[in-house]
Formats: sequence, structure tokens, C-alpha cells
Amino acid sequence: MYTFDLRHFREDYKISQKALSEQLGVGQSFISQIENGKDPMPNALISKLKEIYQLDDVSKYYKGGIGHTTTGNFNTISGNITVADYKWELEIARLQISHLEQRLKDFEQRVKDKDEMIELLKSAKNSA
Repeated sequence: MYTFDLRHFREDYKISQKALSEQLGVGQSFISQIENGKDPMPNALISKLKEIYQLDDVSKYYKGGIGHTTTGNFNTISGNITVADYKWELEIARLQISHLEQRLKDFEQRVKDKDEMIELLKSAKNSA
């Protein structure tokens, strides 16, 4: 199952559990429980993190996979695949699609800008 690695996120952004809990409006103990695998990271809090830190893609903070459970820093294979596992897989796929759609949109804009520049240069050359 995919899990959100909140500790990794927090370390990357050099923020304490206390400061993060205040930003998210939850108790510091809840942040600790998430980081220790006792509670899952709610999607609403992931969305709030993305909003606070202005992030489009947080997929690098997901760990595990279908048929895997996370214990500490180790992934161990479990024989049970649950609906929740598939939901996480779907959420990751949606995040990846969203990220790729944004990259495609950016690329299309660069192509459009380049085409406009070529037309301007042609116009300038013809009028000279």
C-alpha cells in the first residue's frame, strides 16, 4: 500500500513536527503518529500541504506499492491486496497524470511562444 512519507516531507522542508502541526491545524502527536505509521496521512492534509507549500506534485513523498506495507523504513511484502491499496494506486496515478498534464500544457505554451517569435521575425525580415 502507498503511504505518504510525512517525515521525509518535513525533513526536506526543514520544519519541526510542532510547526507543521500548527500549519495543518492538527496536534503534534497526530503528526508523530502519522510518521510512525500508526495513522494514515489523510488526503485532506496532503491537499493542505500542497496548498501551503504551493506544490503541484508530491508523488516523491509516497512510498510502498500494491501488496506492500511499510514498517519503519522497510517495505515488506504482504499477501493481501485491499481496496485501500487500489485507491492509493489510483491516487498516485491521478497525481502523475496531473503532473504530466501540466508539463504538456507548459510545453504547448513554449511551442506557441516559439511559433509567435518565428512569425515576428519573418514579419520583421519582410518589412526590412
